[in-house]
Amino acid sequence: MRNRNPIWDLTNINYFKTGLKSEGLILNGGKGVDDHYIQRSVCMEIIFTKLSEKPNMDVDEFIKLLRVYSSTVLLTEKEHRDVTTYTKNTDIMNYVAYDKVGIKVDGLMDIINSSPSIC
Repeated sequence: MRNRNPIWDLTNINYFKTGLKSEGLILNGGKGVDDHYIQRSVCMEIIFTKLSEKPNMDVDEFIKLLRVYSSTVLLTEKEHRDVTTYTKNTDIMNYVAYDKVGIKVDGLMDIINSSPSIC
């Protein structure tokens, strides 16, 4: 925990929340848990790769990069645990695992498909 990346504190603001909820959360109600549809470890690898490919990236480009890879959706606590278990020690992105564990988030693929650098 001492090596926590400060980007995660930054991405807790509303700017990084998509407003999308899983079907399970919509049907069952409750507060929900913010889930990075691209988990933090994978996100950091992608971001640092992109930075190394373009070392002169300006701040606006970096912020857009953060938004693409660091945004969240709301899941139930159980769904969040299921995704975490499924993706643990893998490079499988959380949004790919959603289908595998039976989670549906309407509108998420629209976001992902509008950001070709994710796919």
